[in-house]
Amino acid sequence: MVRMPAWRAIGADRKGWLSLLLYGCGIGLGFVHAALGLAVYVIVAMVWFIPDRRIERSIAQAAEGAGQ
Repeated sequence: MVRMPAWRAIGADRKGWLSLLLYGCGIGLGFVHAALGLAVYVIVAMVWFIPDRRIERSIAQAAEGAGQ
């Protein structure tokens, strides 16, 4: 198992699974109406602009541990 701080911080990766689910919905909605599919893709992009605090916290803890 990889012991990198970022890997431990990601854990269950809710964003990744949510993105996969939304991409699937976007594909299906694209057959119904192209604008609906595109709207779902825009939502996925907006989700990824939100920073993941778990990674930042884990990296800060690793830096503190390395400095001691």
